[in-house]
Amino acid sequence: MTGKKLVDLIIAGILTLVGAATAGVFVYTEFVYKRPLVDESAEQKALTQNLKNSIPREGLKIDKMAVNIKSESSRLRFLELSMQIIPFTVKQKEILEKATPLVYDRIGQVAGKMTPEDLNSISGKILFEDRLKRKLNEDLGDQIVREIYFTGFVVQ
Repeated sequence: MTGKKLVDLIIAGILTLVGAATAGVFVYTEFVYKRPLVDESAEQKALTQNLKNSIPREGLKIDKMAVNIKSESSRLRFLELSMQIIPFTVKQKEILEKATPLVYDRIGQVAGKMTPEDLNSISGKILFEDRLKRKLNEDLGDQIVREIYFTGFVVQ
């Protein structure tokens, strides 16, 4: 190795210790250590309780709302919609309810920038939902809006 007997002996000793430690860890984890058994009923109760507390069943309900949308023609065009805005947690539902005027304003703002042709297509509805969700989360300062479900969506 290096040519010096003492240095070679120290290196060989260190390598032997590292090999023995590796073998010891392997033997311990495979043959000696036994993982504690999982109590399935307790885990299931904890999981269902956690789900009940974290996922709201319903969110902020927006009843019929009409929004003017820009149009190339002289004819007045508008979007009439109703929706449910679902937050991530039950606590965030309260934040969303307090910000209801902001939500109405953002719906009008986002829809007002889109054309009737955009809103009539499926991709336009998805784009509207994505823009609205992003704008609301940005304005509320956190990831609050999880889903938006349209219960009514008419472009006239």
